Amino acid sequence: MVRASLAAFVVLAAAIGEYLDSVKCINKAGPGVKTCIQDFLVAMHRAATAPANKQVAYTCCYYLDFVGCLEKKLTSSCNLPTAIKFFNLVIEKIVGESLDVACGKYKKGPNTCQALPALSTKNDNNARGKGFVEPLVILAGNLG
Repeated sequence: MVRASLAAFVVLAAAIGEYLDSVKCINKAGPGVKTCIQDFLVAMHRAATAPANKQVAYTCCYYLDFVGCLEKKLTSSCNLPTAIKFFNLVIEKIVGESLDVACGKYKKGPNTCQALPALSTKNDNNARGKGFVEPLVILAGNLG
């Protein structure tokens, strides 16, 4: 029990250290990161309008776009590799782990995403400011 507690403390201490090393960079990139998040939420609403058998594919591809956007914003704001690595780890824990199983081939590269037809963006403005729960429920229903 003591060993497990000590191990957990060491992991937590390392994470806190990484956070403290990265937080200034992440905050500097804040406005760009916010835009990436808002665009991803709109894309999730768009993916929910795709045919049911393609919704997971679109969600996976939009997630890859989201991660690319975050990396670009962090790189252009401060280009601190440890901050980019830390932020990617956080995003992976929040969103990526749930998508890993479902995404399969769409995690391997952009060619499969480029093969998908573009979805209509005409309702994107209606999706701005909405949350992620509605599209998440629709998309989760198609995970099979």
